[in-house]
Amino acid sequence: GAVGIFAAGLGFRVHLTEYKPPSAAVMPFVPYQSDGSLDLDFMGHKDFSSDSDCLLQLLAKNVESNRHIFPSSLSQAPLIHELNWTKVEHIERVLGNVCPNLEGFDYVLASDVTYFTNLHGDLANTISKLLKNSPMGANTNMIQWPTCFVAHQRRVLGRDYQLESFEKAIAKVGMTISSISLDRSLEEQSDNVTILEIRHKQQQSHATLSG
Repeated sequence: GAVGIFAAGLGFRVHLTEYKPPSAAVMPFVPYQSDGSLDLDFMGHKDFSSDSDCLLQLLAKNVESNRHIFPSSLSQAPLIHELNWTKVEHIERVLGNVCPNLEGFDYVLASDVTYFTNLHGDLANTISKLLKNSPMGANTNMIQWPTCFVAHQRRVLGRDYQLESFEKAIAKVGMTISSISLDRSLEEQSDNVTILEIRHKQQQSHATLSG
C-alpha cells in the first residue's frame, strides 16, 4: 500500500485493498504430528482453518502511522477494503460502497500480483470490473481514459511465461495491455520490473472524443 498511501498524501482519494490469507499460511512455523496432522496441543488448539486478517491489520497500521502526511481533512485518509479476486461479492461490495453508480475507478494501481498464474483470470476480471469504462474529461479538451498500472517483476529465467499468461488473461476480458518505457536510469534500478498499462478497449463511438 506504499504507493496508495503516497498518492493519498498528495491529496488523491485512495482506496486500499487486501485479502485474508488462510491462517496456517501466515504462521511462522506450523507443527505437524507423525501422522501428518496439525499438532493442536503445540498450537494451543487454535482454529487455523479460518482466514487471517493480519494483512488487513498491517495495512491499517501503515495508514495510521502515515496519517501525518495526509491533508488535514480526515476524509482524505485512505479507506481499506477486503478484496479477494475470486469472490464476485467482494468486487461488488467495493464498487457498491465506493461507487454507488458502479461506474468504477479512474485509476487502479497494483504491484506484486502477477506471479501466480492460476489467478490471472480472476485478477483480469477484477481489474475489468473495478476500472471505469468511460473517458474522463469528456466535456473538456483533456480526454483521458481510466487506466490500471501494474508493476510486474520478472521472476523466471528464459521466456517470461507469467507475463504472457497475464497478457492473455487481460485480452480475454476485452482489455488492452502495453508496457511503459522507463527512463534509462530507472530501468537500471528497476530489478527486472516492467510497468504495465491496462485499459478497456476504446469503442469506435468514443474515438471522436480524442479528436
